Amino acid sequence: MPAFDIGTVFSRFIRLVGENFAIIAALGFIGVILPSVVVAYGVTSMLGGLIGAANPADAYLGMFTGTNMGISFGSGLLLFVLNLIILSMITEVTILRAIGKPVDVGTIFGHALRNILPLLAISILVGIMVVLGFIALIIPGIFLGLATCVAVPAYVGEPARGITGSISRSFELTKGRRWWLLLIFIVLGIGAMVIGGTISSMAMPFMFTPGTTPDAASMGTAMMPYMLVNAAVDGVIRVLGTVLVAAIYVCLRETRERLTPETTAEVFN
Repeated sequence: MPAFDIGTVFSRFIRLVGENFAIIAALGFIGVILPSVVVAYGVTSMLGGLIGAANPADAYLGMFTGTNMGISFGSGLLLFVLNLIILSMITEVTILRAIGKPVDVGTIFGHALRNILPLLAISILVGIMVVLGFIALIIPGIFLGLATCVAVPAYVGEPARGITGSISRSFELTKGRRWWLLLIFIVLGIGAMVIGGTISSMAMPFMFTPGTTPDAASMGTAMMPYMLVNAAVDGVIRVLGTVLVAAIYVCLRETRERLTPETTAEVFN
């Protein structure tokens, strides 16, 4: 039985990404990264046009026109639904490949469509719990966030448990492992900030010509490279985060149920 610690989790995560890079990258690009970049392009173009307006008051009011609000809401909704679908697909791919099972894209896509509403419900319930926990002096929020961190992969891996059952399953699996989980997410957060900040800063020189002061009309164009890079980096981080959480779920099951990586597949049948 493997121990649950930061080395075990990140070793499994790195191996899963390396061995399944093509399918994870394809799903992440199609369902997360590309839509995020497209939405960022549209929003930045719209804001750039508004910023370039002669009258600042008109620019502000222009953000709240029916057309602009409709575009923002529609693109946000589309992005949210796509993210739920890809969240389910990448999670299932990670679980299947972690236990040595083959992946059929058509099958997991069908599962993902059925999982949209349950995963939405889980996200809302977990979000409410965590927010209420943070309102209650922060520490309970951190505890609830750690305790429910594998609720989504618990549903994808064990759909028969249902929505509330998956949340309860997350509490069960994370019990006694939450200090390790806190350390893992701290390391992940620091790494994401450093890498994301470094990559995003590389786009800064392309925003403005050194020694010049951009006028309002050119702000949208100037902001575009930075916003697109930020959107792409954020998408990559979300995809990798999904793989990591799924890897955590598998590792937790192995340690909680006293399994080895070779025998884990038996409990997923």
